Parts: sequence; C-alpha cells; structure tokens
Amino acid sequence: MDTIVDPAGVEKLLDRIIEYKFDYWNLVIDWLIENNVQNRVSVISECDDLGTQTSTLLEPDYLRKTIIPKFGHLWSHIKKRLPQIKIFMHTCGSVRVLLPDLIEAGLDILNPVQFTAANMELKGLKKDFGNDLVFWGGGVDTQSTLKNSSPDQVKDEVKRIMDIMAPGGGFVYAPVHNIQEDVPPENFWAMWDTLMEYGNYR
Repeated sequence: MDTIVDPAGVEKLLDRIIEYKFDYWNLVIDWLIENNVQNRVSVISECDDLGTQTSTLLEPDYLRKTIIPKFGHLWSHIKKRLPQIKIFMHTCGSVRVLLPDLIEAGLDILNPVQFTAANMELKGLKKDFGNDLVFWGGGVDTQSTLKNSSPDQVKDEVKRIMDIMAPGGGFVYAPVHNIQEDVPPENFWAMWDTLMEYGNYR
C-alpha cells in the first residue's frame, strides 16, 4: 500500500536498502581481492521475490520503473569490480513478463524457475530466453509432484523437464525451490537417480 500512499517514502527506503547492498558486496569483494581468491568465485546471488503464483507482486510497470533499475545499478557495480561474475537471482512466481527487463539490467541466471506459476511454461521460457539466461532450477515441482506423486511419476517429470531444458546448455538442475520434510524419501531418490542417469551432456 505504501507504493500508492507514500511513494516518496518507498523510494527513500529502497535507496537505503541499495546502499546497504552496495556496502555488503563491497565488503565481500574487498575480502576476495585482499585474499586473492576473486577468480574462484563464478556466481553472486541476489534474492528478492518479484512474483506470486499468478502474477507479479506489484504492477510490472512499477517494478520496471522503481525496482529493476536499482538491481541493474547494483549488478553493474558488482560486474565492474568482478568482471567474470555471473549474476544469479532467486525470484519465485510468475515473472516471465519481467525477464527482458531483468536481462537488460544484467541478470545472467534465474532461479528457481517456478514452472507451475502463471505464464512460466518451460518450453516457452527456453525458446524465448534460453540464449540470454541460465535456468537454475525447474527440475521437478516440489509443491506437488515431488511431494504427492509416485516415484515413477517423479522420474517421468524429471526426464521430461531435462529433455526440454538441457538441449543447448544453460540449465543447472535443481528442483523448484527447497525440498521440504513432507517429501517421501523414495521420491527424493527417484529424482536423484533419474538426474544421475540422464543429467549429463554427452
């Protein structure tokens, strides 16, 4: 509601958050450089959910105008200091409409690829964004399939998704978000065994 009733306050808060993020990443990068280990780091992760299961959390135009440029400013700074770095962002939900803007802002890797959310169909994501993004996740649905299905159904979903996402590269296998305690062990191992059997580039 503050985005409507107090936009100036929201802008001030966002500026403060970004200031903290700059301070944080500068401390991390300074330490990496001082210890001469900066070349051992390939990925830097930012997490900030922009989507729900049916839409973006806020209007896309608002996010494009207010939030995404701040990500871009931060990511540009990180890449300037560590040119080899790839930017990983965790954002759940229906964010397809924002992907061109996030890519333009400097995003390299999307996680967790919640393909059960609206407009997040995997074939379309791979076709439209596979040349610009690495998909880190989307390997099996943790909310439904991994929790409620049979091991054979888990295997079928894992194999089907790898067939969609793996060709051409740019896919890091991971489930859609964390595996919770309500997942039967046999389903976890069905996922794992299928990944071990099919999850390599020959």
